[in-house]
Amino acid sequence: MKLSKSLYTKIILSFIVVGLLPLLITASVFYFQVRKNSFHIIKQNMSNLIDELRIILDKEIAITLKHIVLLANSNLISSKAIPLDVKAQEMQKIYGIFKAFDDITLLSTDGVILTSIKYDFRGDWLYKSWFKEALEGKVGVSPVHVILNPARFVIIVTAPVFGNDGKVSAVVAGRIGLDRIWEVTD
Repeated sequence: MKLSKSLYTKIILSFIVVGLLPLLITASVFYFQVRKNSFHIIKQNMSNLIDELRIILDKEIAITLKHIVLLANSNLISSKAIPLDVKAQEMQKIYGIFKAFDDITLLSTDGVILTSIKYDFRGDWLYKSWFKEALEGKVGVSPVHVILNPARFVIIVTAPVFGNDGKVSAVVAGRIGLDRIWEVTD
């Protein structure tokens, strides 16, 4: 018995409508649902990773702030009777112990460099907001900025040095190279 063309067409069409079409719809829904869920999971994981990195970086910066404040509060740094070369040796010790610092500088309240590890700061300290904060007796932190020679990203933290009279007599500035931060994030 031979099937007529119209019957054959009806069978093929019903197979497509009943079998293939639901399969294609299910596959499409499944694909888009998996894609949506995958995107959500990736977004959540990236958000968690960023939060963890923020916490780590906050801790790193807080630790360097503590170190620069400890140095600023040191009797060797705050005493006017101690010569600058002895202060420079103390700064060199801190620089050697705490690898976070790219440079440490002791400045007068006029923004003049008294002593420094590297002496490679470019610009005028007096007009920098983080220097002004230290002059007000607070710890200051610069925004991330670029130093050109050699090119690198840095943050500068400053702390006031108080004299015997309780007034700010100098400022200690520690430059943190962000290569240290990149090590943490890698």
